[in-house]
Amino acid sequence: MCTKYCIVWEVLVFYEKCPSFVGSISSYVGGSDELKVSVKMNVKEDFHSIFQSLNSLISDVGGLRLRPNIKVIIKPNLCALKPPETGATTDVKVVEALIKIIKREEPTAKIYIVESDTHIRDTWKAFELLGFLRLREKYGVELINLTEEELVEANIDNGHFFQKIHVPKILTGEMLLISAAKLKTHSFEKMSCALKNLFGLLPEKNKHVYHPYLNKVLFDVMRLFNPTLNVIDGIYVMESGGPIKGEARKAGVLVVGDNVIATDIIAAKLMGFNPLDVPYLEYAIKHSGVNMEEIEVYGDGVRSLNFKFIPKTSFLVKRFIEKHPEFRPLYKWFRRNIRRLRRVLGV
Repeated sequence: MCTKYCIVWEVLVFYEKCPSFVGSISSYVGGSDELKVSVKMNVKEDFHSIFQSLNSLISDVGGLRLRPNIKVIIKPNLCALKPPETGATTDVKVVEALIKIIKREEPTAKIYIVESDTHIRDTWKAFELLGFLRLREKYGVELINLTEEELVEANIDNGHFFQKIHVPKILTGEMLLISAAKLKTHSFEKMSCALKNLFGLLPEKNKHVYHPYLNKVLFDVMRLFNPTLNVIDGIYVMESGGPIKGEARKAGVLVVGDNVIATDIIAAKLMGFNPLDVPYLEYAIKHSGVNMEEIEVYGDGVRSLNFKFIPKTSFLVKRFIEKHPEFRPLYKWFRRNIRRLRRVLGV
């Protein structure tokens, strides 16, 4: 219990260091209302195949619509120090392909690749181990650890969780935001894709204190930072108990969409899940007014990949523990003693 309050105190101290003025958050071009999503199957893992596939998929959903000197923010999923072949993280080749497409269309674009620290993973270590330092040297893009950035205060009108929030200054003003996510399961949200990837835009390390309120937090973050483009790397995916410790599988899929909710709806269907059974997605659909029937799907269409997932009872227990963290010590004690009992019984 003491640990939980100490973490909350750290978050409060973190915010005390922020400037007291209120910054305006304005995306150059936010997520579209047209609900276009394109799917490419049988994508090979070499760079040329990824580049050609992404180029086609982006064209399917209307292109990038870039202006001279526009700030482009690319947010990959680098939640763990694990290579993309494990299904945990976004492949650096996907991000490199995006950079080449952007630079070809608008050479003056200023590209930033961003991620934030967590309580278990350092961003700079992730950039180094997962090959992102090379992109800085090769293309002149900037790598940004959002946890180290200057923060400004932003208002969220009628926020579901936040009324005011401190955000990295680099994420304010005119920009084009790309969520470059991973196709994978999540043990207490069922899946983690483009919308869940936005959680990493919050700068503090101890973001896990928001887990009990994740549906509302993600919805507010989406309203504040609505991606222009959503890219899901499903070349290698993770099933069973993701988002870090699940089972890797080669799927050869890329998904691109112009609306973050619509993109995740199609991703859920690809995984074989009902989108309304994904808690954060069901909440977003309900409160955004997105109509699943109005999504236009291009490319290879939707074909279920039949992802394995953890048993329903395990899913419900994990959701309960995340929403009621005060029961976590009891849960760990119970699991530890069940394992001991099984060893004694030879089960």
